[in-house]
Amino acid sequence: MQTKTETLTVGTNHLTGQARYFYLVECANAVDVTFVMQRNGGTEKAEGIRQGYWFEAPELITEIIVESDTVQDFKWAYTNGRGGYDRDQLAMAQGVTITNAAPVTVGNTVAVLVRAANSTDKGIAIRSDDSNTDRIAIGGAGVTFANAVHIIEPGEVFSDDNAAHAAFYAISESAAGQVVRVETRA
Repeated sequence: MQTKTETLTVGTNHLTGQARYFYLVECANAVDVTFVMQRNGGTEKAEGIRQGYWFEAPELITEIIVESDTVQDFKWAYTNGRGGYDRDQLAMAQGVTITNAAPVTVGNTVAVLVRAANSTDKGIAIRSDDSNTDRIAIGGAGVTFANAVHIIEPGEVFSDDNAAHAAFYAISESAAGQVVRVETRA
């Protein structure tokens, strides 16, 4: 088994290495991967994949094409025989640094940015202060109570490990001056 680390550019990236088995070890953001096979140039495409994805080809893979929306490191393993990782020994996408930001005051008229987008974050937690008197909606820039998926009560925590690199906004249901606290893991 061989392991390679490539720095992907935005757009199409062509990776070299022939194999029957592919394993995505590390990748900060989701990518689309096309596997080109030896016979007749047949392809298999996997969209929106993240680390931990693996593919066993029906024949030899001769080219791997990776589409990325961001510049990022891409660590991958490949082999012609069977290979693998003991998941108990491999720490995948775990944060190594925890950062607690200053409290953010949220109003009830327009969503407030509580954490800017950050491509290195692997996890985020947002807590509604215990002293709040109102519920808080969490989401994208246009989040409202009419379109919110994540609504937390005073003292509750919203946590996300899948979209942790995105920007997060919050808005109070009806009271101004509500406070949220943000913690990130990178």
